[in-house]
Formats: sequence, structure tokens, C-alpha cells
Amino acid sequence: TKQVFSNIDMDNKSLLEIGCGEGIYSIWARLNGAKSVIGLEPEVDGSTSGSRTKFNKLIGIAGLNNIKCLPQTIEEFDANGTKFDIVLSNSSINHLDEDSCIKLDSDLGAQRKYLEIFKKIKSMINPGGRFIVLDNSNKNFFGLFGKRSPFAPDIDWKKHQAPDVWIRLLKEAGFVKPRTSWPCRYMALQTLYCPKNVAFFFNSFFRIEVERPD
Repeated sequence: TKQVFSNIDMDNKSLLEIGCGEGIYSIWARLNGAKSVIGLEPEVDGSTSGSRTKFNKLIGIAGLNNIKCLPQTIEEFDANGTKFDIVLSNSSINHLDEDSCIKLDSDLGAQRKYLEIFKKIKSMINPGGRFIVLDNSNKNFFGLFGKRSPFAPDIDWKKHQAPDVWIRLLKEAGFVKPRTSWPCRYMALQTLYCPKNVAFFFNSFFRIEVERPD
């Protein structure tokens, strides 16, 4: 959670999590001061079956209110005018439209598709609010050779894109102040960050944070 939310103060913030899975980050945010949380988990390709059931079970165990999990994609979700302070996409950005993601670096139609999604997300964020994206970059030592990484054996590199591709589209959608970091995802090192050239030889896991202008 420290790597995901970094130095963001969750107190009295509203959060929308895209592809929330079992709700670990959503629930953490609610327990740490967020006033309201909505998680979207359609349980499509790339997600784990039964995630929503586990999410709701955890909410019950923790006795939380003002938090819910909806079986919707971001395209299907209607905020009804609600604005969020933080929108989070952890390992879900490439699943918003996998076919488009694969062609994103060179296909204008794919770029328009994601640009439309990013503009919708921006419209649901309060001025000064943040959009946080975490995923694996396809610019990876093992990916270059078409091999599975022993550090991320489930990653299909062709279904991922590098941070510069995402940032270009996010800026075109109107987001500002992009910041990229490379969190370390291994056991005791999960509170640390590593240089980009080190991440290249592991799982190339990145974190992008952008803002909606005031």
C-alpha cells in the first residue's frame, strides 16, 4: 500500500478503484481515512473469479460502510455526477481493452479507444485529484526475447505497454504533472523503489501518477 498510494493522505478522500480484485487497496484506503470508496470488478479476463465475493466478505468482517464493489467495467460505470479525489488502476490498465492495448503504440484506432477511456476517467476526478496507474512495462529484458520472466511468469508481455506510451495518452486526455517510479515487488523490499534499469531485468513494474488540472 505504501508503494501504491505513496505520500497521498487518504483522510477524507474519495476513491474509485478500477479492477479492484478482492479489494485489498480499497479496504485499506477506507480503513485509513477515505470517506467513500467504490471498487469496480467485472471479473473479466485478467481477474480472479470470486473476487467480488471475497471483497464483500472482507467488508463485512471489517464492519465498514461507505464502500462497495460493483460488477462493472469503467466503460459501463456511471458516476452520476460523483467526483473522486483518487482513481486507482493497479494491474488493470491493460485489461480495459486488451485488443487495443496490444496495438496501442502504433494503431490510431486503439489510441482513440484508450483516449476516450482516459477522458472519461478525467471527467470523474476532482480538480487537483490524482489518477494512479500501476502495471508491468513490456520493455523488459525477458520480453525483448519473447520469454517468460522467472520474476513474473504470468505476464504476457505483448498485452502491456511502457510508461511513456501511457503518459503520452494521459497528457493528450488532459492530465498533467506525470511522475513515474519503479516499485520493487519482492517480499521485504516492497516498501522500496528501484532504478528503471534494474527493474528492466526483473518485472519492469511501474507506477504512474498524474493530476487533473485545477
